Amino acid sequence: MILQGRITDWSVVDLLQILRITEKTATLVVEGPDRKGTLYFHQGRIVDAEPVGPRVPDSARDRVVETLYQLLLLPDGVFAVGQWEPSTIAEGFPVAEVLEAARDYVEAEQALREAGLVSNRPLVLGGASGPVTLPPEVWSALAQAFGPVGFDRLETSLGRHAAVKLLEHLHRLGLVSTASDLPEEPAPQVEDEDVPSRGEDPEPVGDTSRDSEQVRRPMREVIAPANTTLVPGVFDDIRSLRTRMSR
Repeated sequence: MILQGRITDWSVVDLLQILRITEKTATLVVEGPDRKGTLYFHQGRIVDAEPVGPRVPDSARDRVVETLYQLLLLPDGVFAVGQWEPSTIAEGFPVAEVLEAARDYVEAEQALREAGLVSNRPLVLGGASGPVTLPPEVWSALAQAFGPVGFDRLETSLGRHAAVKLLEHLHRLGLVSTASDLPEEPAPQVEDEDVPSRGEDPEPVGDTSRDSEQVRRPMREVIAPANTTLVPGVFDDIRSLRTRMSR
């Protein structure tokens, strides 16, 4: 162990600067009441991290920024700087660069808290008075939060014509696809007093192949290949669906 203590005496920023100036190859582990993160340094540059939350970003830089962001939010905790021998040498990231990115997230979260948006209350999308342009990363995050949904559920929440309008617009933009790696949604259960008892074969009424196909439509998810402009009606449909599904 090289150094250990409390972040009330040595802040996370102080520790980052010490490791940067001394060009240490070491680990920095910070643990608070509800979170713990580890940063890996090679010659004073941060090369990787073990994030605090359950979701691990794909890129090393994102893992570093996410971990720093979470650790900067800690009001108190303990730290330990230990020795580390990397198996491979990575170029790493300048402390000042990733620290600035993490601080941007801290400031953004503070603004959201003041607006009352960081809480356990459900969030709904607001209406749009004009076209809304979303960058790919925002649309991708929205798509992940929204999750896959089948056509039947869209129809139940929005009505059939609104569901078709929404999917038609997203399909034209290339923003909806079949989630082939997920199971199909089960058919909706409808209680009916006239449902035949077990062992009886119900009488077919007309051509049921089309109805069966509609019930078994695969679930769908959204992707974000480019900047996306949503016209007010479509944006409102998404907002309406999200509101109803959160109830």
